[in-house]
Amino acid sequence: MGIHVFILSDPLAMLFFARWTLNLCIETANKMFYGQSSFNSADLVEADTMAVCAYFCYFFMIAYKFRQAKAIVQRIVSIWFVNLLRQSQSRPVDPRF
Repeated sequence: MGIHVFILSDPLAMLFFARWTLNLCIETANKMFYGQSSFNSADLVEADTMAVCAYFCYFFMIAYKFRQAKAIVQRIVSIWFVNLLRQSQSRPVDPRF
């Protein structure tokens, strides 16, 4: 069994040979952004423009949702840290320590 190298000028033909890689990328993006989608490389091969556009809208929407969630977590941590500092400064120091 050898390694075959194909030089293809047609992007759809190249897409046909890269289905496994595309499915892996799509699944990885879904897991990274905590999304669920039934979209796979077969939908790209069919070249249904409405399905492809709908998937990219979905992808950008969940990426933006992930970005918002990340910003909220950072803000909560910063508020928690500021409150912790204020509480530590307002407490009287115990002279025994």
